[in-house]
Amino acid sequence: MAWACAMPEELSIVPKGLVCLANLDTRHQPVHRSIWELLDKERPSAQLRYRLVDIDEQYPHSKAKRATYEWYVPKGILKTNWMHKHLHLVPSLIVIFFELDWNDPLFKDKQNELRSQIEMVRTSLDGRAAVISIVLLQNKNSFPTVDDVYSSERDQMANTLCNYFDIQKRSLCVLPVLPQP
Repeated sequence: MAWACAMPEELSIVPKGLVCLANLDTRHQPVHRSIWELLDKERPSAQLRYRLVDIDEQYPHSKAKRATYEWYVPKGILKTNWMHKHLHLVPSLIVIFFELDWNDPLFKDKQNELRSQIEMVRTSLDGRAAVISIVLLQNKNSFPTVDDVYSSERDQMANTLCNYFDIQKRSLCVLPVLPQP
């Protein structure tokens, strides 16, 4: 009966939202490693916890809702693994990193590849309310400047991508990176 007196670790810590970072190749890509190292630094005041995952990561499936709770007798206040699952396994946000330049000759092919990755993540979430965000890693040399005459065209391309991927406009970010030697 000693287990009944022990306080679970999940109840003694301040909960932090779980953010899963997908499609970062930290072993072979120095830019990806730098992004991960920047986000992985433990900050005492951080409200988020980051986890590096593969694009085909499997998340816990949500249980079907009961049609009626009329004869349902609860077995306690909280399920034993509910806190662990929602703090460490089920993300609030999934960020997919993808290298895609606006002027890439294979733009359509890469756009379709990214869409298939987004659909793979949505399928593995199994209807959970996690937000999917996209970060486009773009070559800094192809990144628009302040006086860029093509900026309205790129804004239109970004809006088209958001519609194509079925994400909100605020869920698409562009990160300029330096080309690797």
